[in-house]
Amino acid sequence: MISKRCGHSRAPFLPAALALAFLTGCGWFGSNTVRFARGEGPVDDVIALLSKPGTGLEVLKAPDKGSEKSCTGLECLTKGKADLAIAFSHDEEREKVRTLIPLYNHYLFMVVGSNSTTSRITDVRSMKGRKVGAGPRGSGTWKLFRLLLKHYGLTVEANQPLIYSKKFSWTTKNGKKKESPVECRGSGSTPIICTGKFRALRVAFEKGWLDVYANLGTSYSKGVEQTLNVPGSRLLSLDLDPDLMLSAMEGIHASQPFLVGSVLPRHVFKDRPARPVGVIGSRALLVARADLSSNVAWKVTRAVFEYKHTLSDKNPQLRNISERFDRDSLIYPLHAGAEMYYRRDEPTFMQKWAESISLGIALMAGLWSGLMGLWAWRRRKKRDVLGRLYEEFHQIIGMYDEKHETPLDQMSETKLEDIHDRLIELRRKAFMAALSGETEMSQKYAVFQDFLLFELGSVEGLLQKKRR
Repeated sequence: MISKRCGHSRAPFLPAALALAFLTGCGWFGSNTVRFARGEGPVDDVIALLSKPGTGLEVLKAPDKGSEKSCTGLECLTKGKADLAIAFSHDEEREKVRTLIPLYNHYLFMVVGSNSTTSRITDVRSMKGRKVGAGPRGSGTWKLFRLLLKHYGLTVEANQPLIYSKKFSWTTKNGKKKESPVECRGSGSTPIICTGKFRALRVAFEKGWLDVYANLGTSYSKGVEQTLNVPGSRLLSLDLDPDLMLSAMEGIHASQPFLVGSVLPRHVFKDRPARPVGVIGSRALLVARADLSSNVAWKVTRAVFEYKHTLSDKNPQLRNISERFDRDSLIYPLHAGAEMYYRRDEPTFMQKWAESISLGIALMAGLWSGLMGLWAWRRRKKRDVLGRLYEEFHQIIGMYDEKHETPLDQMSETKLEDIHDRLIELRRKAFMAALSGETEMSQKYAVFQDFLLFELGSVEGLLQKKRR
């Protein structure tokens, strides 16, 4: 059991009413009924978890369905119409919001179509003048895509005049026909942002009316997988080069520190993507009003972790909820009640072992400096090994890239065998370097292996054709 000590009274004979008022002022006591804002994310599943008998909470969805003054997510929270909500790190910062639990990361998947001109779309900048489906106005996809454009100096103002509008129809699983408009704003110097219902945008993409379809999701998102089923479609990467891919993500993170980046490995969505893809995304957070009582915030946080297995059964993206996370990466600071849960044993431990810890720090200070120097030297050495492997790889593929006269499919069998043997030898060197610890099996190493296997597969395929 956790208790909160808000203050200390030297007069034990104070009236009980005064003590109760003091504790209430510290935020420990409060109603166990909480209102959860409607909106994006697994709202219903989290409400079902918090409503379990053992939590001691009563959870209501807010505002009431059909209410004239409707709101969702953070809007409900800041207007005082809800106590809890699911927010995202790409949202605007708000003063009266506090984090309870980081839930999961989700990423902006940009799927490029297969018409005669989309082959020129190779990165974000090359989307100028192209129609991009970015979800409903105000949605997470719409917000994050506009943040990405802003980073590249391609800002599309929300109030720009309408330049395209078209209705698209589809048939539901129940056999009902539905129709919804898609509206586009932008110019030739920026991507043209098209908004509407996700289903309408996907239909527009499938018909070739949209050049790019953007969707914020996880590797479990069925919508992304369905869009990739469109013949010739592909996932757009922040950059094709693995080194520049990571650099691009770091650059975006520098200007938008609350966003997250990732390199998707091959075949996340069945056989897609064919090569690693760099994506940018944001973190979904369970948040609360800053003035929510510490007692209730503590109960909510405890309930999620005690019953999180029920969440992960329904939503795979929630299976990695953890108490270990970087607090500096949160767009909203931790709520005092949540922090009490995370630090439930820490204060007593620190007070008990403060002198021993201080002595340990004094003894380890000199040793730590030496270890850090050794670690930095080993890291530099491992990076140099991976750099040499990359250089040798580029020398091999430079024998048949677009800068040379003889394409790969026009080379002789002898030349192809030579290239094949060199790629096999390079793969052996990379494996031995990782096995011996000369280089790290890092994200860059995984990307290098993917590129190497892709080229090796291409050469082997051509050799098989020539030997028939």
